Amino acid sequence: MNKGVYAGSFDPITKGHIWVIEQASILDKLVIAAGIAPEKRGKYTFSIEERVNMIIDATKHIPNIEVTSMNVEYLHNFVASVGGTHLIRGIRGVDDFRNERILKDYVAKHNPKINFTYFIPPLELRDVSSSFVKGLVGYDNWEFEIEDYVTKNVYDKLLSKFRGFESRWEQLWQRIGAKGDSTKIYDIILKRYPEPHRHHHGMSHLAHCFNVFDNSRHLCNNPDRIEYDIFMHDLIYNILADNLGDNPDYGKLETYASDNEELSAEFAYQVLEDSDVSAISSKLVKEDILASKHSSIPENPDTKLFLDIDTVVLGSPPAEYDQFEYDIRQEFNMVPEQLFRDARSNILKGFLKRKSIYLTEAFEREYGVQARKNIERAVDKLKQKN
Repeated sequence: MNKGVYAGSFDPITKGHIWVIEQASILDKLVIAAGIAPEKRGKYTFSIEERVNMIIDATKHIPNIEVTSMNVEYLHNFVASVGGTHLIRGIRGVDDFRNERILKDYVAKHNPKINFTYFIPPLELRDVSSSFVKGLVGYDNWEFEIEDYVTKNVYDKLLSKFRGFESRWEQLWQRIGAKGDSTKIYDIILKRYPEPHRHHHGMSHLAHCFNVFDNSRHLCNNPDRIEYDIFMHDLIYNILADNLGDNPDYGKLETYASDNEELSAEFAYQVLEDSDVSAISSKLVKEDILASKHSSIPENPDTKLFLDIDTVVLGSPPAEYDQFEYDIRQEFNMVPEQLFRDARSNILKGFLKRKSIYLTEAFEREYGVQARKNIERAVDKLKQKN
């Protein structure tokens, strides 16, 4: 059996790494090992456990792989310990070539039976490395720049680790004349959005909303209010209802939380009240977030725009939309299949009943046709599983 080993720090794993893994998966088996180098102890951005988990999540679409970790162990010894026959390496440029030649000579000295297999990434990934991605952090709008180089799960982790959108929050806090400690509220935001049960409604969802908002700012009557809405609208995102006891019945709808919007709206309202803000209406903010239950069509134009920003993923390209539906299912993975299909289908059909999917002309014109196609396809898939 041809068994490959692809080892590295993967701090974090990037799309460049994943490309190499995809090419190497033609082997019978591929072991991916996140390692700890003695000279880097205490210098890693993510723990070994975090790195392994990110790799597992980022490579779940690739067959025949095993993800593990290796401590301060010589590479040739590790390859032998897992029964590896091939050592997988990526070469991005001249410097890599020189280093790989040195490594090959060293490994061959100790275990000449190990075969080296090299992959040269395509041009668009050739300079992508963990260090490159982390080197982008801290500049203006870095939160949007890093997304192209990592998978969604890693993107969420990087936004959380490096306190994504903190400067945006501080600037908003100052513009609306809020009193008190902005960092205290941001810390609550940063605690909530990276919660492990969130697969869609996490930090990357905030990023996508802000990206669309920035391009739609000219459509706002009160852009600060909508920006505040985005920060707060999914702050509370519980899956299960409170006070269920030790043995909840996952087959009943009442088992699941139905008051997330109410709790988020109340928190957002109270922050503005406690901070003596008059630049944006705490009452309207509360109404905006409650409207994200999508149970009725609001009248306020800014509320409509906020809801369109929140649901822009409905009009995304098919592959992106399919990932969205997958992520929603993962958030409710404890829900029995039939119950989930029925509830999800009802939500999606509610959008299809509308004359237009989006509430503003600009969004309907840009995303409406694709959104309807995506939702119809999703409803059909839910029917097919019956």
